Formats: sequence, structure tokens, C-alpha cells
Amino acid sequence: MLPDPSASIALLFAGALILSLHAAYELGIHAASDNFGKALGVDSRGAQHIRDAVTPPASTKLRVVNWLATLALLVYAFATAGVVAFILLLLFRIATFSLMDSLLSRGKFMPSFYRAVYRSMINREADYKKANDLMRGEAMADIRSQILTHPTFTHVLN
Repeated sequence: MLPDPSASIALLFAGALILSLHAAYELGIHAASDNFGKALGVDSRGAQHIRDAVTPPASTKLRVVNWLATLALLVYAFATAGVVAFILLLLFRIATFSLMDSLLSRGKFMPSFYRAVYRSMINREADYKKANDLMRGEAMADIRSQILTHPTFTHVLN
């Protein structure tokens, strides 16, 4: 037997809010990685490689988990409270994600994302060197030094 829908509606919306915050954070990380690639002046194909190189490794997996959890929330809302709850939760999730994205990945919060991606690059470089993968370690060190000396990011990362 399924639980009382009125008792779980608040938890569904709280879960959707948390997932929206996480998705917006991950999108901010993605935007910071994109900006690093664009700042290095590489073409669009090269920018994709830079983004792949500097995006924190767990970021893609966490995005997949986020969207699977959102799907689970929507299915649960439909099963316990019906179509209206499903539609309201979906609209709430879209609206809160849009709001969080516009607040987090623009303006004054972007330096935090730049620092997070840059720290991930430092950790990744150390992991490469520890694994004796000197070529990728040196490539990451080169990308980091270019980013660190770029005028757009110098004041943010120092």
C-alpha cells in the first residue's frame, strides 16, 4: 500500500528543490569549464577537449544521478498523487532549476565555479603525476598555467 499522498507531497517538492540546486551548481561548473576553453582561444572542437579535461571527473556522473533522481520523484508523485501532482512537480522542478541557474551561474557566483574547476585541475594533475602519467600531468600543468596567467582569470584565481 502506498503512503498518504498529502504526507509525501512536501518531501517531493523539497527533493525537487534540492535536485534543482544541485543541477544548477553542476551547470555552473560546466559554464566555468566552457569559459576556460574559450579563453584559451581554441576552436570549438578544441574547446570541447579542454572542457572535458578540466571538468571535475565526478561531475558527469552526478548529473546523471540527478536526472535519474528527478525521474524517480516524478514517477513517485504520479503513483501516489496522480497526474496533477506529477505536472505540478515537473513545473516546480523546471522553474526552480531555471531560477537557481540564473542566480548561481551568472555574475558574482562565477568566481566560485572558476576556483572549483581550477582546484579540480590541480587535483587531477597530482593524480596523473602520482600514477606516473607524466604526459597528461604536464598537459594539465600547461593548461593550468595558461588559465592562471589569462587576464580574465588572474584576479579570480590568485
